[in-house]
Amino acid sequence: MKRKYTLITLILLTMFIRAKSQDIHFSQFYASPLMQNPAFTGFFDGDYRMTAIARSQWRSVTVPYTTVGGSIDLSFRSGLSKKDMYGVGAVILSDRAGDSRFTTTRVDITTAYSKVLDRFQHHYLSTGIDAAYTAAYIDYSRLTFDENFEGGITTENFGLNTTRYIDASAGIQYTYLANKNDNLTFGGAVYHINQPNQTFMNDRTSIVYRRYVLNASATYGIADRINLFPKINYMVQGPNSEFNFGLFGRYDFSNSSKKVYGVYLGVLNRMNDAFIVVNRYDLNDVTVTFSYDFNYSTLSRVSRGLGGPELSLQYIGRFNKKANKKVYCPVF
Repeated sequence: MKRKYTLITLILLTMFIRAKSQDIHFSQFYASPLMQNPAFTGFFDGDYRMTAIARSQWRSVTVPYTTVGGSIDLSFRSGLSKKDMYGVGAVILSDRAGDSRFTTTRVDITTAYSKVLDRFQHHYLSTGIDAAYTAAYIDYSRLTFDENFEGGITTENFGLNTTRYIDASAGIQYTYLANKNDNLTFGGAVYHINQPNQTFMNDRTSIVYRRYVLNASATYGIADRINLFPKINYMVQGPNSEFNFGLFGRYDFSNSSKKVYGVYLGVLNRMNDAFIVVNRYDLNDVTVTFSYDFNYSTLSRVSRGLGGPELSLQYIGRFNKKANKKVYCPVF
């Protein structure tokens, strides 16, 4: 009987570890651009951009999965005409899941160059690279085995409780800026190009699959103060895939060109998983976004449709408040 339970535990633990080798990601992929594609680094109207994001999931089912992240990137004018943009940035992510407090921490350094393709600054091509260090930790003392139920102590020995790796990623992005109210951007990225090894069992075949990302978004001005923002994000990593699509609407409350006040409402659909309701506010240089996942997959039988809340904050600043606009970058 003991061997039976031990074998089951090992199988479940192995499945859990492999499942967690999938990348950390957020429902608000658009609110954390450096985490979506390194080519976004430095492509914004300002000198520096700071982002913070936090998520809690599956509180209605088990010990909640908690994910937090933050990033900062700098933007510099570049090129002979000073119309190109060069950016450098840093990202830090931390994720904790389950009874074992399985914790993943990731630190990225990103850089990108955005080349203007015409003299009117309507077309940009951006390329970016990302170098990252990831560490994962699991606390076996918090797991319960059959020996514990029989009054004994745990004799299982899993060897490693920490694993680390270094990897590289790259991305490309095209942006068309017709004017401040109409734009289009699309691109893609490849993460874990070198497919590093991540294992707690000294298993050299346990690699981190490459993650391929395709994204597209646009801004359409349909009235004096109303804009629509369609968004698509598709990811594939090993046998797993995720497809998000949706639409947001924004109403502009600003009464002058120097102030920005706007409110957004929208819905995303993560195929075969959840509807994501989004509410965002623009308050000059600060944006606040709240979203909630309503789960409709087969897990909804136990989750009662409750996925999890997500909150993000972003601030874009300038070293020289009187500087001219760099570019009419997409705002969402």
